[in-house]
Amino acid sequence: MQPHPHTGTCPMMHKIKLRLNQSQYGLAAVVFLSIFILSSLPAEALPPASRRVIDSGIRNYSPVEVCQTTNTPAPVVPQTTAGTALAEAEQVGAYSGPQIEPSAIILHWTAGEYATPQDLVGTLNSRDRSVQLTVDKEGKVYQLAQTLETRPVQSMEDQGWNDVSIGIEIESGSFGETDYDAYENDLLGNDVQFQKVVAVVKDLMAKYNIPNEVNTAEKRGIFGHLEANATSKDPGPNYIKKVRDTIGQNGQTPTTPTDNTVGVSSSSCVCDASSLVGSGGAGSPEVPKDFTLGPLENGEARRVNLIKALMADFGLTPEQAAGPVGNFMAESGGTHLPPDINQGIIRSLPPNLSDGGYGWAQWSYTRHRQFADFGVEKGYVPSKDVPYTDAANYAFLKFELTTGYTVTIDELKKVSTPEDAALSFEDTFEKAGVVKPGLRSGNARQAFEEYKKASGGTGPATSGGSCGSAGNAAILGENAFPLIATKSILTGPLGNAGWLFAKPNETQGGHDYSPHVHDIYAPPGTPVVAFLSGTVSRIGEDKCPGRSISVYNEANDLVVWYAHLQFNEVVKVGDTVVPGQKLGEVGPPNAGCGTPHLHIDASKGKERGGCKRGSCPQSVRDKFVKIGDKLYALYQLLPQ
Repeated sequence: MQPHPHTGTCPMMHKIKLRLNQSQYGLAAVVFLSIFILSSLPAEALPPASRRVIDSGIRNYSPVEVCQTTNTPAPVVPQTTAGTALAEAEQVGAYSGPQIEPSAIILHWTAGEYATPQDLVGTLNSRDRSVQLTVDKEGKVYQLAQTLETRPVQSMEDQGWNDVSIGIEIESGSFGETDYDAYENDLLGNDVQFQKVVAVVKDLMAKYNIPNEVNTAEKRGIFGHLEANATSKDPGPNYIKKVRDTIGQNGQTPTTPTDNTVGVSSSSCVCDASSLVGSGGAGSPEVPKDFTLGPLENGEARRVNLIKALMADFGLTPEQAAGPVGNFMAESGGTHLPPDINQGIIRSLPPNLSDGGYGWAQWSYTRHRQFADFGVEKGYVPSKDVPYTDAANYAFLKFELTTGYTVTIDELKKVSTPEDAALSFEDTFEKAGVVKPGLRSGNARQAFEEYKKASGGTGPATSGGSCGSAGNAAILGENAFPLIATKSILTGPLGNAGWLFAKPNETQGGHDYSPHVHDIYAPPGTPVVAFLSGTVSRIGEDKCPGRSISVYNEANDLVVWYAHLQFNEVVKVGDTVVPGQKLGEVGPPNAGCGTPHLHIDASKGKERGGCKRGSCPQSVRDKFVKIGDKLYALYQLLPQ
């Protein structure tokens, strides 16, 4: 028998949030009969994509200008002020005990949803377990202890962790006992919750001077339960790594570059839907079969790319296009907009052809079956026995919005805020059984702010003509600076940028065999991101040794080579990457032949030829392409 994914504090609570008392069974029977009757009605009488839960109220925001003019700094999503995440925590428990001096933060998953935080407290109490904090699926923070310094009771009692740690329970979905990937993917797909977890961790780090490290010997730093207790699996290795990567060095989230005016006279962001790439406009019924919003693990890019496609195809403003996206974040089974989830099942599946929802909009009843038929008839999937794609979802969405639901676009064009757009789209298209308007409008605001931050976004569904930043990478045109960093941490041995640009020509590298090959000195662990979009064509080992990655861009017939990275599995051969997407991390000194740095060059053709200092064939040298001018322009975008 396999160990349960969480053998410590985190209770396995496979509970149903709706509880019926004896007097409510009659009402339940009426509801069941109503659903049976609805299933027999003609399509036009059925509610469109329907569902879900109740609401806590609509958030009020004021409209914000989006369009950026030439050399105007790109807007940035407002970050949570230090300390505010903890200050917002609601006290729902008051367990007491000895006081501790925290030096570690330990993250757990709950292995099941809880109807209320009090239910979580009760379950923990029944197991003689306790933690100080929990973050629910909507990103609300609750304090379960009398004080944050109150000693928890986790599963690491005999190892001393309880004497030095603050535990955070993260609400997850309910899956099989050993379905570890499902638990972790559920957490990774909830961006709202993830950002709040990061904010709470950062507040705790500042409050108790806890570093962003993994020092198991001294029990100091940020840990997943799996790192403190060998029999535990939560919250998953990728999740805890993402938390630490997001927080960055010294407990600070890497700064998003905002100044794109210094030395970059060509930088401009224009709010013009005609420059965006959708699928040919509303008048074109076809959507390319390879249409995609991007990798599922990059929820932010997917949301931005769908906004851009809707703007291009239907002439919507960013605020209006954020409305459908906010609804799909609430409906689809994950804020990263998975295209292939059946209602209530958080995993990749073909449509089950039931009355339940499926896809981005959770198309239900007859529309569910129409969607399934449409995907096969139009050639987006070979059969109904495979999971459906982004292309199938967008094609069917476009079909509906240009046929039976034209009023949806008409009404969207009357509103001016993401919140109103979310409510309008729900009213004319989703018509959910349980609306939860606050969630939908809050999601729309989030997607809109992400679009603003990206100044048009990047990704497979776009033209690549963006500027500003994507995530934390400096972006200019179709290129990104290949490291997420500040100028100060990139200072080389000469105390300036001489490591990157050979004087007096500030666009040339310093390698003896080519001026177009660059070394960028950076601390080990600095995130390495894609300079140019393309497909990962090769992953190997360089001579130092370190990890090397080749990314081939077919449009330009260029292969970009990144070397001296850590040996970790961030991408794999065949993956499609976009500018600013993480490829790996700068390796330790031995990976860089004694000095941690990133080597980057670009050459013509699909394969980079073998080349090293002192012995680089002329045939290989001739294929190197100048990228120093672009690196130099991107370098100017980095914060100090």
